[in-house]
Amino acid sequence: MFKNRYWREYPWGLQFLLFVLMVFTLTSFFTVVAYLVVPFFTGVPITELQGLNEQSTSRVKDAFLLLQTISSVGVFLAPALLFAYMTHPRPVEYLGLRKPGKAIHWVLVPLVMLGAIPVLLGLETLFREISLGGKAKDMQDTTDTAFKVLLTMRSFNDFLKTFAVMAIMPAICEELLFRGAVMRIIHARNKRTGVAIAVSALVFAIVHYNPAGLIAIFLAAVLLGGIYYLTGSLWLSILAHFLNNGVQIVLMYMGTKNAAVKAFVDGDSVPLWLVGAGIAVFAGAFYLLWQNATPLPDDWSDDFKGEKRPARDEEPGEEEEQQQGWNDDQPN
Repeated sequence: MFKNRYWREYPWGLQFLLFVLMVFTLTSFFTVVAYLVVPFFTGVPITELQGLNEQSTSRVKDAFLLLQTISSVGVFLAPALLFAYMTHPRPVEYLGLRKPGKAIHWVLVPLVMLGAIPVLLGLETLFREISLGGKAKDMQDTTDTAFKVLLTMRSFNDFLKTFAVMAIMPAICEELLFRGAVMRIIHARNKRTGVAIAVSALVFAIVHYNPAGLIAIFLAAVLLGGIYYLTGSLWLSILAHFLNNGVQIVLMYMGTKNAAVKAFVDGDSVPLWLVGAGIAVFAGAFYLLWQNATPLPDDWSDDFKGEKRPARDEEPGEEEEQQQGWNDDQPN
């Protein structure tokens, strides 16, 4: 009787090709879905969202948030989940969704991220002083305008929608793809954690289309990869990602209610004292995290960890199949 094999049985190159094709296919599919769903539910054509600006109506803004939601699901979440399901009999474990090695990680990781936020913002502000020209400047202006409009929250309802789409959704969807899948795929090839973290971080930074923030986003992604490695849990990198986005959104919303906070968030630079305080908090918390690390093992990306790889020309016997859990998890 013919049985489909998990993709983990294929050579690395074929797995990588299948992953790229899956991302491309699902991105294309959800792009079509967005072109149909967004106008249907909001009455706003997709073409109008390309010109999102401060004069855009709340309906246009809501349509843009819906588009972002569909993009997060289609471009990041769906490929990660489907690839893990097709590749391994234990997709949750494959993606790193396990509890951290120590309970103290739940305290140290937020401190690490809260310390890093003003430093990363300071770096982005510094690189904004570099003059961009041509398409890079146009891309940056478009990105800045969209973020400014989305972060203009006039009501608590606006805050909830923005917070869900720009803090919760990216933290879950992007971490599952970039740290859960991409970082693992790269590590499976060369077994070098540093290379896997750096490559996945570079792809992460490029995908965000923010020239001025490219270095800061790359370093933030490196930190997220490091957190995943040191704690052994993708839940902690999701938490860190959530805090990085969520804190900034909360401050922007607080600025609509408090003049002092508004003056702070509208400033053209990050105060040096805040950067210094961030460095101190980050250094102390990261040192403690390093001392209490429960890192991923050297063979964490091995598709057959603790198992015997079945012969390529033979179907696994019933006993071996049961040991590997294939009976319950075999994809159709």
